[in-house]
Amino acid sequence: MLTAGAGSDVALLSIVGDVTQSEAATLAIELDADTSDAIAVGGAFEAGGVLSLAFIGELLPEATTELVIVTATEGVSGQFTNAIADSSTGTAIGVRTGSLVFDVVYLDDSIVISNIVPAPGASLLLGAIVVAVPRRRRRLTRREA
Repeated sequence: MLTAGAGSDVALLSIVGDVTQSEAATLAIELDADTSDAIAVGGAFEAGGVLSLAFIGELLPEATTELVIVTATEGVSGQFTNAIADSSTGTAIGVRTGSLVFDVVYLDDSIVISNIVPAPGASLLLGAIVVAVPRRRRRLTRREA
């Protein structure tokens, strides 16, 4: 697992030379509402394993927020294995991690994430739990009366 910084703050990890991420590897990135961990590679970066996001703050980034998670002076290639592909082109356009979906943009010399939103169904489950709790309380109140 490659982690820029584990803990309560985002960090920058600088690497001299090339980085090749195997299919079994995980790139773990922490982020908060307006910044994220980042990897600065002094060579080429080849994505090939899982991209994992962990939130360290209370707020999610705005959907329009763009966070650069990898820069590489000699270029970026490959894609993360947990990428969601565009059905018409086969091109990786996003990643689902836990209850979130986000866009991944592979540029010539960087990888950017944006449009971080709850995955379909994730908010429905939360809503079902919130709705179920008040109903149960009402029934208990009626029985006691």
